[in-house]
Amino acid sequence: MASPSASSAATNPFADPAPPSASTLVMLNIRSHVPVVLSADEGNFRQWRSFIELTIKKFRLLDHIDGTMDAAAMFDDAEWLQVDACIVSWLYTTVSKEIWNDVNRPNATVLSVWNAITGQFLDNSLQRAVYAQQEFHSLFQGDMGVTEYCGKLKRLADTLYDCGAAVSDTALVINTLRGLNNKFSQAIAVLSTMSPPPTFLYTKSYLLQEENRIRHSLQMEAQTALIAAATTAPASRPVAPSPPASQAPATGHNDRRKKRKASDGRNRQNTNGGHAPLAGGPHHAGAQTPQWASAHNPWQGVVQAWPMNVWRPSVLGSRLGVAPPQAMAAFSASLPLPDAALYAGNSGSLPAGLYSAFNNMVVNTPGGGGTDWFLDMGATAHMASNAGPSHQDGSAPM
Repeated sequence: MASPSASSAATNPFADPAPPSASTLVMLNIRSHVPVVLSADEGNFRQWRSFIELTIKKFRLLDHIDGTMDAAAMFDDAEWLQVDACIVSWLYTTVSKEIWNDVNRPNATVLSVWNAITGQFLDNSLQRAVYAQQEFHSLFQGDMGVTEYCGKLKRLADTLYDCGAAVSDTALVINTLRGLNNKFSQAIAVLSTMSPPPTFLYTKSYLLQEENRIRHSLQMEAQTALIAAATTAPASRPVAPSPPASQAPATGHNDRRKKRKASDGRNRQNTNGGHAPLAGGPHHAGAQTPQWASAHNPWQGVVQAWPMNVWRPSVLGSRLGVAPPQAMAAFSASLPLPDAALYAGNSGSLPAGLYSAFNNMVVNTPGGGGTDWFLDMGATAHMASNAGPSHQDGSAPM
């Protein structure tokens, strides 16, 4: 009669202590069980080690990596050697090319390859623990989000665990609250007063919800500010355009201005001998009348004048034998300020009193003589009654 233990072992597949056969392990796709490729730059040794250990435990192959079975003693066991070769291929497949170049050895066993790979990240554990603990206690959130900040703290804690300086869950929570931004001050006050202290997973979940609440509050404040700015903005008042001079209503002042313009035109024709007025004069097309808000009249005062035919200033100095004349001052009579209503809105004319002041202005020539004088008004060109000296070579006068 068969024993109960033997019958249960025949019906329960998990009761068989024997590992899978080598033919079964050869057909296994290790990347489906270990989805992480170990790399020194990625810092994923903790993840890779966890997946490899779980896979080896699932197939009851711990004696290949824990040192309980000597490979030299199993030299005659072809099945065991074949399984060991399958595990070595798993390790080579799940590491980067750089790590593979460092740990690859001829006729390597699982134990030698495993120790070589883990030694790349666990050797000099005391020195590694010093730097990892310093970075762990000096990490602040800064501009990082909650997910990135907590992820860095967890990786540093795992590194300390692998180096033999494990950090408790309470110490991890305390260090997390220490490095948070000031905007999480309310969350810090709530989490630090909980009894018993919260776990790291609960703390991270609470901080993520607080981060979402703060983001939502900022969005609501921005929308409220935009609505308030739109409702309180003052409405701009349109400025009525001034009517053109052609549409100005005819008044008695306009009639008087027309009579003064006609008389001033006759006076200029008699004085200048019928020649055209100076360029840039008050009757020049497109000239605009300046508007003076104060009682000061800029046309009254001293006007500088130079003789037209005797001497002309040039960039090379005065001509030889000709002394530059002195500028004379011509004083116009002080005229009362014209009524602003005479020329307000009229951009094509100036007060007639101003023209009369220019036409009746007397210039005293030093030493006598009938030399003609012109007004130095700052213009770049002037019109004169004569053509000036001729230059046969075509060069411009100096």
